[in-house]
Amino acid sequence: MSLIGAVFYIEVHGIMSDREVLGQSLNVVRESERLRIDFPEGPESFTFMHGGPPAAQGAMPDPRDYTPTTAVLDSGSRLVEIRLLKVVVSQDAPLSIDTWDEHDSADAALYQDVLLGMSQKATDLAGELCERLKLDLGQHWIEPAGTYPRVVNMAGLTDVQTGKSFGTFIGSAGSFRVLDPSTVLVPDSLPGLEEKLRSGSPDADELLLAEAKHVVETEQAAAFNRATLLAAIAVELRTKRLLRTLAGPDRALLLELLLDNPNDWSMAAHRLFKKAIPQMLGRDMGPEHRALSKRVERLFVDRNLIAHKGASVSREGAVSHVDTAWEAFDFMAGLSPR
Repeated sequence: MSLIGAVFYIEVHGIMSDREVLGQSLNVVRESERLRIDFPEGPESFTFMHGGPPAAQGAMPDPRDYTPTTAVLDSGSRLVEIRLLKVVVSQDAPLSIDTWDEHDSADAALYQDVLLGMSQKATDLAGELCERLKLDLGQHWIEPAGTYPRVVNMAGLTDVQTGKSFGTFIGSAGSFRVLDPSTVLVPDSLPGLEEKLRSGSPDADELLLAEAKHVVETEQAAAFNRATLLAAIAVELRTKRLLRTLAGPDRALLLELLLDNPNDWSMAAHRLFKKAIPQMLGRDMGPEHRALSKRVERLFVDRNLIAHKGASVSREGAVSHVDTAWEAFDFMAGLSPR
């Protein structure tokens, strides 16, 4: 094991600060990890290798993608707005500067895992600082999760004892993404979109699901918990909307009584999907529904752990939950006219 370090420059939404804070640092020690947040000394005090988005098939870069260079904005005689933080992360890792070979696939994979893990820790720490500023000082304008905080430099690992760099740098992918062909707007999509636009605004559950999908892909601080909560709410609302459609006017009163009765379906939202839908249809929904119901139940278990015990879900867990919600919506779409 070697003590490995990395430096990350992180853009934040805007921290209002007294000028006397400039140039100061916050030191955070967590088990075997040592982290330090450096506040800039001035507007041009940070210099770093920029990590712009890669060009795809010779395409011109998106002009909306940029890497900030000004760390501090003037906001008055005593106040400044801090837009960039420097976060230094040091931790023990199974890498040796003497034996590491960038051409060895195992070494390269380990290097990437360590660097990306440290990048996430730096981003999380910057996010926690912003949350503390909102909670303790009332800077509520700072964005909770999404675009900020984000790493904006090309970063690499260094052996702390020797000061030697491993010589490989990884930057942010910017807005470049791999698209599923089914998500691309094509001419055949237009009639369906036109019909839905004529029918009115999307329902609340659809908006929540779309937001969950967006949030989980940002991979920012608190995004995974937030995406899980949004996905669970979306599935619950969509299920209730389907049940009201299936009930019709004849069974509407009975359904509302059951939904409002804490001793029945509403005790656990996932039971609405698992039990109430087959009951309203008067038939078994088959193995696909039963398998999906188990995943929906897992979504609501994690939702309750987050909401009631302050638990956290991993990136993989959040992605799985959002995918489950998406599949549940598709499944329910086949059972109702909308």
